[in-house]
Amino acid sequence: MRKQSKVFITTVVCGFVLASCGGGGGGGKSGLKKNDHLGMLPAMYADYYLAKKAHNEKVDKLLESGDFNKMEKEGAKLEKEANERDEKFQADTKAEFEKLSGKDVPFSCSEAFANDWYEVASVKFAGELCIEVLCKAKEDFEVNKANKYDYEYAYFRVYAKDGSTITKGTYMLVSMGWNKNTTFTKGQIVREPYAQYFFPDKQPEKWVDFAGIEFITKEEYEKN
Repeated sequence: MRKQSKVFITTVVCGFVLASCGGGGGGGKSGLKKNDHLGMLPAMYADYYLAKKAHNEKVDKLLESGDFNKMEKEGAKLEKEANERDEKFQADTKAEFEKLSGKDVPFSCSEAFANDWYEVASVKFAGELCIEVLCKAKEDFEVNKANKYDYEYAYFRVYAKDGSTITKGTYMLVSMGWNKNTTFTKGQIVREPYAQYFFPDKQPEKWVDFAGIEFITKEEYEKN
C-alpha cells in the first residue's frame, strides 16, 4: 500500500511540476539594455528564457532527489511561482507592445530595390510581434495566374546598428485566387496594411541592437 501511495504521489507531482516548465522561474538577468525602437522587449524575452532555464533545472533536481515529501511540497511552490511569473511576463510584454503600436518602424531600401515594381510608403508597429507595411505600385500592371509569384511578396532584411543582418523576412503584398486577375495602376495601394509577424520571440540578444529594416529584391533575399 505504501509503495502504491509513493507511485501515486510521484505521478501527481511530476504532472504539475512538469506542466509548469513553460512558465518560467527564478534566475538571473540577461543584462540587455533598452533598444531605441523596441524598448525593453528584447531584455524582457531574454530574462524570461533565463528564468525558464533556471526553473527547469530546479525541476530536474527535484525529480532526481526521489524525496516524495519534498517533491510534493516544493513542486507546488514551483508551480505557483511559474504561473505568477508567466502572468507577469505576459502583462509586461503586452504593455510594452502597446507602447509601440502605431509608431513608425525605421526602414530603407536597397539600391537594387529601386528598380522593383512597388515602393514602400510606411512601416508601423502593429501590436504584439507584428508590423504593418503600406506599399504602392510604381507602374501599371496586372497580376494573373502566370505571373502571380512575381508580385506576391515583399522581401526585407532586419539590420542591427552596425549594419549587419539580424534576420530576413517576407511580407505578403498581393493575395489573390488562382483564377482571378487583378489590375493595379501607378500610385495605387497594393494592399491595405495588415498585421504580420515581425519581431521574433527567440534570440532576443540579437534584437537588442535592432536599427531598422531594409527592403530588398527577391534575389538579394535568397543570397546567403
